[in-house]
Amino acid sequence: MASSGSMLVGNELSEEEQVWMAQLAEAAKAEGLTIDSRFMLASFAIVGKGDIKKSLKRVRNWNKVNELYKLKETTEAEATKWMVDTMSQFMICVGTDKEGLGGYGVHLGSFTPSVVKTEYDERCIIRAMADNMRSNTPTIAEVRKGAFTFTNMEGIGWGNISMSLEKKISSVYQDAYPFKMKKTYLVNPPSFLFVLLHAARLFIKKKLIDRIQTCKPEDLPKYFDQSQIPESLGGGMKQSYWDRRAENLKVHRASVAEMESGHGPMASTVSM
Repeated sequence: MASSGSMLVGNELSEEEQVWMAQLAEAAKAEGLTIDSRFMLASFAIVGKGDIKKSLKRVRNWNKVNELYKLKETTEAEATKWMVDTMSQFMICVGTDKEGLGGYGVHLGSFTPSVVKTEYDERCIIRAMADNMRSNTPTIAEVRKGAFTFTNMEGIGWGNISMSLEKKISSVYQDAYPFKMKKTYLVNPPSFLFVLLHAARLFIKKKLIDRIQTCKPEDLPKYFDQSQIPESLGGGMKQSYWDRRAENLKVHRASVAEMESGHGPMASTVSM
């Protein structure tokens, strides 16, 4: 395994993390599990904090998700096009919070679960949500740090909610893809939020529910600098979500190449 000194900016590994990777690789091989890249191997090991049983559980679950929804049959570009064409207003661009975490945002009032009708639709939305997580963990440094999700709930109605679809999507982020969800911002929560959270507790872990921060738009400057708040909520973040995501995924691809060879493009030099 490459030494930490051979890794480039953003993807350095400690000696301890390299030990975790070696242990996880051996355990996964013994079970016949697939881990697509050394970047993913490192991510699983780091999110599990060296607990090989926990990391291996995520690997198993991620293998099951890929098999169940046939995610590899749909490309990143194809899933992105489906999202842009089908739910163009659903994703919103949000910057870094005051804790230094990055994240992605959604406008739940623009979510239309009724358009997810076929196996292909389901595969595209789940693949796209996994790619959202990739975009928020473009380097190993970001994997360690974790990320947030940001939901504007303005205008939400029961037609924007599908617990069965949310259950499928949550199976990706809470116990499968190596992603540390450190906080969930819920902006403009509806009066029936308690009902939603009560239902969500059936399939979302308590520790993730406990990380929810509800707030009004006027409260956002407590958590974000003005320039990082979405323009639609009175802030200065004007960049398109899809442009920002594409830039981050470019960095992610560079990081994967770097981890595979030790001589790939330096992630820190790729425009974000």
